[in-house]
Amino acid sequence: IVLNDPKKLYSYAQFNSELQVLRNFVTNRKNYLNANAEMQQIAPVIADAPYAVNGVQYQQPAENQTVNVRSTISSVNGIDNVQLYYSNNIVGRFTKTQMFDDGLHDDSLAADGIYGGTIPGFAAGTWVRYYVQAAAANTAKSVSYMPAGAEHNVFIYTIAPNASSDTSIVINEVMASNVT
Repeated sequence: IVLNDPKKLYSYAQFNSELQVLRNFVTNRKNYLNANAEMQQIAPVIADAPYAVNGVQYQQPAENQTVNVRSTISSVNGIDNVQLYYSNNIVGRFTKTQMFDDGLHDDSLAADGIYGGTIPGFAAGTWVRYYVQAAAANTAKSVSYMPAGAEHNVFIYTIAPNASSDTSIVINEVMASNVT
């Protein structure tokens, strides 16, 4: 394609020589980053991040009912902090709240590697997105996410819609049955 380009700014030979320069640059940059001490730091491992309502995993929450999220997290360097991000919008910003491993936040026992956080209740029919971020206690503060690819890949649940108290039958359309 470059060879046949009628509006090219440089010769085909120049293109080929610069292609090798670009390849060398990418190789050198990769080697530099792989040798960097911060790049070699190990990030935490997040095993799971299920939500629960009243202690029942994956139960659909009712209107204005809080949801608890638990994550089992480990790190060879220890954990600096764990954050729970949530949003009640399909797109847009997340709200951040800290998760704890102190035995007081629906996280089982203190210092057992299970972290707990809370998402507040929302209106009926709301879609809620969330994900978990864990930072290691190393010099680089290496970070992991659950699910991987967060903020784009997230966990989602919906708040149960309100049921109508009126269960009577309503006729909202009439159609004639013509013979001719």
